[in-house]
Amino acid sequence: MKLTPDLNSFSPELMHSQNQKLPRISFVINSLGGGGAEKVFITVVEYLRKFAQIQVILFKSEGVYLEKLNTMPEVSCVELDKKKGHLSMVLQLKEVWKIYHPERVVSFMEYPNILVSLSLIGSSIKHISSERMDYRSGLGNGTMDKLKKVLLPFVFKRAWRIIPVSEALGNRLIHDFKADPQKIFSIPNGINLSELTQLSQKQLPENIPFLPDRFTFISAGRFHPAKNQELLIRAFARINNQYPNTRLILLGTGELESELKKLALILGIEKLVYFPGFDNNVQRWISRAGTFVLSSNYEGMPNALLEAFFVNGHCVSTDCPTGPSEIISSGYDGILVPPGDIDALTQAMTKMCIDDDFRTQVYQHSRIKATQFDLCHVLKTWKSVILNNNFQPSSLQPIGDS
Repeated sequence: MKLTPDLNSFSPELMHSQNQKLPRISFVINSLGGGGAEKVFITVVEYLRKFAQIQVILFKSEGVYLEKLNTMPEVSCVELDKKKGHLSMVLQLKEVWKIYHPERVVSFMEYPNILVSLSLIGSSIKHISSERMDYRSGLGNGTMDKLKKVLLPFVFKRAWRIIPVSEALGNRLIHDFKADPQKIFSIPNGINLSELTQLSQKQLPENIPFLPDRFTFISAGRFHPAKNQELLIRAFARINNQYPNTRLILLGTGELESELKKLALILGIEKLVYFPGFDNNVQRWISRAGTFVLSSNYEGMPNALLEAFFVNGHCVSTDCPTGPSEIISSGYDGILVPPGDIDALTQAMTKMCIDDDFRTQVYQHSRIKATQFDLCHVLKTWKSVILNNNFQPSSLQPIGDS
């Protein structure tokens, strides 16, 4: 196990001499890559460091948000040795608990949730399990997936509190894994309205593919089967055949990048589909596009859609099982279409492209609803759920299946 800073920095004497009145909270996640869960994780850590002694435990010390973590000198950081296997990871976590003595442990994603739960057997430390993805679609039939399906009910039974990213996901945890509704506190992803406004106004790189006589569709996310950018490219090809003054920008990187570029070539639209790569500031791109499109097969609570809902205001999304329908009211402040339905996606994108009255309507309505996801309110809820023993928001009663 690698500790950064070294083991001496976690001595009980040092911890009790500094901020001894603040509770000790450990946060656990795989890594600090550029995904939505990682962004929420580092944002919550940054906020709560004012109210608690924070320790971050990483299974791998890497990712775009690692630099941000390094700007928080008061936050301790631990990197586990993942190469030694699952049982070793559990034992390493047990050792960390002995050294750090956290009062609560907050873990993100199913694998960390399982390992943390196992490591806390026989302990009085409270475990808060944060669920970020739709399990029905996210878990396959591999050996590890089958093991997760067996262990997740155990995790939810032992957890002190469970934080799903959407109410629909909370309902699924109750239905599929018999999670106790009284333990579930749904917290959506939040957006920093002022920060997003500033980011959206930053200049774009030179020679970017925005021209006043072209209508631009845009999407942002890793190139992964779950995101189904293939569907988006095929829908765009249909639209461009009828409306040649359109183009598509796909921000991101991932395992399917070469296949998606090849598809654009096969469809004869390779000069109209742009792949700028990864950009830490996608908002400056999205704000200048005509319409943002999310084509995912499944999500938790898509940050990209939530941010585009505010900085762009003209959004089309697949109505995958959790997340988008809690952001968009279809036909009112955006459009939702069935996942995988190319005809519906093509029609929705076309309407958002050519119907100026509809565009005005959804933009006005999205301005109002976006304020419900203000980050300040969301972070206060995180603080209450993690630190307040008696926090029971009256609006959270997710029972049943959806």
